[in-house]
This record gives sequence, C-alpha cells and structure tokens, in this order.
Amino acid sequence: MKRSKATMIGALALSASALSLAGCSGGGGGGTATGTVSGLEVADKVSVVDASTSGTPKVVGVGLAGVITADSDYTKDKTFSYVHDRSTEAFKMVNEILCMISQTKYADMVNMGVYKAQINTKVCRGNDSADNASASQQAGSSASEAPEYETWIVDSARPDNSSPQTVKVWFHEKADGPYDPPKFINAKMTITEAASSSNPYGLFTMNFVAYAEGTTNVIFRGTLKSEKDQATGKVLLKFVDEEASGAFKEAASLEKNADGTGGGTAYQYENFGQGVQEGTINFAYNTTLFHRIDNLNNEACLDRDTFETSAWRYGMYDAENGNRVNVSSGFPINTVQDGSGNNGWVGFWGLWVPDGVTIDDGATVYKQNYGPNGGTSTPYTIRKVAGKLKKHTKSTLSLGDIKNIPLEGGIPDPTNPTPSNTMYRVTWNGTDLAIRAQAEMTPDGPPAWTDLYSPITSATHLPFGELSFYSQALGGQARIMLENCTFTPPSGETMGYTTCDTPTATTQVVFYKEDIVYPGDTVPSSLVCYDNCPSVSDGVVSGSQGQTAQAFTFGNMVLKDGSGTSLVQSVPGGDSWGFNSGPLFDAAKNTATYLACPWDAQQICGWRAWSSLDEFYTWETGLNNWNQLTLLLDGNSAPLKFEQPLRVEYTHHQTDQNRSDYKYNNVKFFLDYNGFGELHGIPGKCVDLGGEPVTCGQNTRWVPEFSIPVGSSAAYTKGTTTFNTIIKPLEVEQRMVKLANSACSALTTPAYTLPVISEWVNPAIGAEPTVTDAPAVIGGVVQ
Repeated sequence: MKRSKATMIGALALSASALSLAGCSGGGGGGTATGTVSGLEVADKVSVVDASTSGTPKVVGVGLAGVITADSDYTKDKTFSYVHDRSTEAFKMVNEILCMISQTKYADMVNMGVYKAQINTKVCRGNDSADNASASQQAGSSASEAPEYETWIVDSARPDNSSPQTVKVWFHEKADGPYDPPKFINAKMTITEAASSSNPYGLFTMNFVAYAEGTTNVIFRGTLKSEKDQATGKVLLKFVDEEASGAFKEAASLEKNADGTGGGTAYQYENFGQGVQEGTINFAYNTTLFHRIDNLNNEACLDRDTFETSAWRYGMYDAENGNRVNVSSGFPINTVQDGSGNNGWVGFWGLWVPDGVTIDDGATVYKQNYGPNGGTSTPYTIRKVAGKLKKHTKSTLSLGDIKNIPLEGGIPDPTNPTPSNTMYRVTWNGTDLAIRAQAEMTPDGPPAWTDLYSPITSATHLPFGELSFYSQALGGQARIMLENCTFTPPSGETMGYTTCDTPTATTQVVFYKEDIVYPGDTVPSSLVCYDNCPSVSDGVVSGSQGQTAQAFTFGNMVLKDGSGTSLVQSVPGGDSWGFNSGPLFDAAKNTATYLACPWDAQQICGWRAWSSLDEFYTWETGLNNWNQLTLLLDGNSAPLKFEQPLRVEYTHHQTDQNRSDYKYNNVKFFLDYNGFGELHGIPGKCVDLGGEPVTCGQNTRWVPEFSIPVGSSAAYTKGTTTFNTIIKPLEVEQRMVKLANSACSALTTPAYTLPVISEWVNPAIGAEPTVTDAPAVIGGVVQ
C-alpha cells in the first residue's frame, strides 16, 4: 500500500496537535479542576538552536515595538523567532503541522471540554516552497489565497497544577489516490514538563494510530516524544512511524546537550522496496558559532550573531487603539439547526464542505455561533452560481513609485510572430526600465530565472506602446504606458513594430482594484467585449476575440452571451485554475474613444481596455469553489456581503545602503491582508537549503526579500474612509551566515540514536466524541 506525503502529514497532524495543544490555561471541561489550572506549554516548532536576540540581521530585521496600551492586541501578540537550518530537515513535516495546530488556540481552550477547531491548512503547507515563486501568477486573483479547512476534535485537560496534562485528538484524513484510503486517526499525549530556556521542547510522550475509515484495521502507528537522558542531561526529541504492512518506515531524532553546547539529528526511512535510506546531520554550537556536518562530510560553520531574517506571518492593528484588524470573510455553517449535521464554511472564497458532502442550491443552512450552552444558529438559504462577475476600478502610479518591484510577463517580439514560452522579469531601478532576468515556463515547477540585462529604450522594437505584466505587489495585472509611440508598418520582409520614448520615473503605470459584484450592485444592463471574450462550445467555456464587439447581458448574477446562453459551464480540462475573461464594459461607451488602435483609429485593439477604461468587469468560472459565487440569503431574501481581502498600502523604508532591501527604500506596495497572520505581496527570492541566494529550482526555498519592521505604518480604504494601521511580524525565521569551516575547529559533533517502533504504546482513547457545538476556533481566531 502506498504511503503518501498526505498520509504522513495526517499522522504528524495528530502528533503535532498533541504537542502544541498542551500550552493551555483555563478551567472546567475535560478534567475536574480546582482553582486556577495552568497549561503545560511545549514546543510549537522544532529548532536545533535558539534564535538570537542580540545579533545583527544581515537584511532588514525586526525593530522595537512602540506600546499603545498594555492590554492592546498589538502589545499582547508575541513575535515568535526561530532558526532555520538544514539540521531540522528531518522534522520538516512536524513543523508544517505545528503551524496548523497553532490555529487551534490551545492556550485559550485548556479545560474547556471537547471542542471543534477548523484549521486553514493552506497557510501552513510549504509557504517557503520554491513553487510559490510563480504560484500567484498561475492561479490568478482568486486561487492563491483561497483557504482550505479541516475539522479537528480536541480535548485538553489537566486536573491540577501538580498533575501531568493529557491531550486527546481525533482526526479524519481523506483519501489521496487509489493507494491511500481514508483514515481515522487518534492520539494521546501526556505532558509532564513545560518548555523552558533550558529545555525548549518540554517533556512529553505522544502515541498515535491510524485505522482504515470505518474499521479497526490499523494502517500505521507511531510515537513522538521529548525526554531527558538522566545520565547525560541531554534532551531527546524522537519520532518513529511505521505502516502495518511494513511497506513504509521512518524514524528521526534530535539531541541537544544539557548545557546548550551541541547536539545532533538523524533520520532513516524505507519505502516500497527501494532500500533503506538514511542520513545524519550532527552539530555543535556555542554562544557565537554553529558547526554542522552530515554523513556525506558536507560541513558548514555558521555565525550565530549574523543572520538573515524572513517574517512569514504578520498581524495588522488599528493605529489608534492597537486592536487587531479583522476581515469578516465568512463563518461556519451546519446543515442542521442543532449542529448535528455536516459542518461547512461559507464566505468570500465560496462554499467549503467535507469530501462526500453536497449542499444544493436552495438548501437551508445554519450559521453557527459558538458560545456558552451551545451558542446560537441562524438560518440562511444557499444560492449558488457557478461563476462570478468582478469589477475592476482604475488606479495609477509612476515607475518612480514602484522602484525595483519585480514585474513578470512576456514581451512579444514583433519580428517573430511565433508564440514564445519565455517569461521576463522587468524592473525600474531608478535609472532605467530593463529586463533583468528570463525563464522558460514549464509545467514541472517554478521558472528557473537566469540573469539578463536588456534595457527598454527608444530604440527597442515593441509590438505595442503598452507593456503588460503581473505583479503580486500591485495586486495583479499592471500596464506600463509608454509615451510618444510611433508605429512603423511592415515593409517587404520586415514586420511592423512600435517604438516609444525611453521610459522615465514619471512614466505611468496602470493597475486595477478588484471587487466581487453582489446582488444590488449597479452593473450596466448590456456589456461588450473584444479581448478574451467568454464563449461556449460543447459545454466548455473558453476565450475568443475579434474586431467586432461581442454582446453580453448580466442579470440574476449570471452572465449570458448574445444568444442567451449562460456562461457557467466547465472550462477546458487542463485549466485547473478556471477561466477568467478579458474586459467586459458598458455597451453605451464610445468604443472608438477607448479602444482605437494607436496606428489606425479605424481599427479596434481590444487589449487597450486593460489600461484605457476607468472601470470594467471580468467573468470568472470553473469547477473550484473560488471560481464560483456562493450567497447566503436571509429571511427577507437579502444577501449577506462577505468582506474580501483588504488592499493595504505600505511604503517600505530602509536607509541603510548596506542592506539588500535598500533598493526598496520609499517604494510603495499594495499588499493583500486576508486576516490575522495573512499578509501577502512582498517580493521573494530563492535560497538553497543552507540559506544562500540561488536560482529557483529543486532543493531550494522561496523566502521574502525583506521583512516589515515592527510598528510600521500602513493604511487601507473601505468605501471613502481610510484607516491607518500598524504592522507587527508574528513569526520570524533567522538564517545564520556562513563562515570558513576552520572557524569552528574547536567544536566537535556528538553521536546520535534513532528511535524504534517498539517504543509505541496504543493510545486507546476510545470513540470519537460527538460535538454538536459550532467550531470554537476558526483559522486561529476564537469565536
């Protein structure tokens, strides 16, 4: 039987759940508590060496926070810092799941009884993957930030402050292909000592087991534990996992000396007759140096006092009172009023329900509000539309405003009409607009960028006077509007081309703010389209274009073509992201005024709509939840309007010319804030597993190019009101800088020990409890 990554993640999910849920405080619930009971909080991330608090960041670091009030969210929310190093590779999946378990808010839920927690797994699945270098552009505006939820059942209890804490977890894992069936996993963890400066993991023992769904047949079992060697004082972190069939086995260990001067990691796994694969990464360190060597004699000496930083999560707060800025993007629902039916979630990104569950258009669902005595529920009627209309409103900047922000896209060669598979990365560096890198696009992963320098000047032959690019920092598509363009028609074998003035800091950049259209919003009754217009053939929606306007109507939340055919069918099978149309605009507009070709006013160039119109619409459809529109209608048939991610205007400041992010000094960014912890749009780069900058590819990581310092100002607008905010990093990674190996000659690395499956004990926690209450925690927010 195949053992997939998803299966291993499921196992670790419970191990990590138990690990992190220990850090709770409160009273009542799973145990009979007397007085105030404190939870035993253990590690929420595996790091072989503690983060430096006194070192010098190599790139922008995290500054000192200003205090608004002592009890404000801004003051109370802590920044967690950790060190990333190759030594923790064997625990990558553990760390991924620990990120998810942090969303359960276990510290607020200890002794609160059995509860549900909905976890947005997407924010924790490989946010440092090199694939993220191009994921947003591939997915478009909807796919990249759409959440993916799982429901966990958790019970964390501690009878009194002298007793161990017990954590029980029940978790259902869906199938992942024909060789990986659905599973029911449970785990039990006993915690005897909280994490401390001398023992950053705490002491605990956790056992887990997975059964084939609906049976007692064991699929896999394993143990995760942290223990102390009484003879040496070493802290030992161990993980072992084995399939019942014997087809897959894995083990990993991490040892830390009692005095904090060294340790080691090791791993071993066997899969499908491929033989045993194993490795070791041993290390030693003192207050200033870190020495690492693996089983292949790859060696590194690292400086603990000089490091690069990357902030992965941010909070945003009201600048006046320090309260968190929350985004009301959706809420949990249940198919039965008393909460005994199927759980789901509905919001800006559409409808989410567990696999195998279907909620039909017109069905009644109930908003679940968590609270004492079961909370409350409110009925709504589901209205589902297999597509959605988006309104785009024009904004402008200059090249000087977006200095060094990467813009990516194709620049067609007018002398070669053959479509090119080459992507270009273009930036304005304060002096010139130039292609700085190129990459061939392939379906096998992110583009492998290679350096290139090709300035765009008045001598550059271009197909048009507008250059179209994608920029996550600007929220999507952006057009550079070149000036004083002249079209040279074809002559003999010479293709026609356009030349324009050399770009300057004042050259205009056009981009658009995007909003979803809801019932009651004003939309022109008749729309026309020229570029990538939606059309239907054999039930498949695709794009077409031409010189003649194609007519459309929009009513009852559905777009129809001139023949009255609804454009909500499926999209081509290979287009997993769905279909996004070109601009649809008011048919009453004088088309010739906006879309006349620069070289011939009698011709129509549909592509000009992307920059010349003050507003237009696009139609999105597809099979994914985020391609569609799900509405909730109240008792008066009025729709609820969910809040979309906030567009946050942030200007980066870095006056130290020795810092790598100095190139972004005074550069304006338009970031997307999806809610607490979720701020997106900072440019990125790739580093190797040792932290050195490299071309994106296999065995590389994607990291942000800079971190937003604590207390930085930002702003967002709702309607006509602008709200001033401050930003605070919540999770900061440190990467130590390499030194000559000889600098670590005095540090010797220790031996290691791998755990074995015989250490496993059946958790035996009984049947999964029935919880009819609404989820108590959703995506890290207590309800």
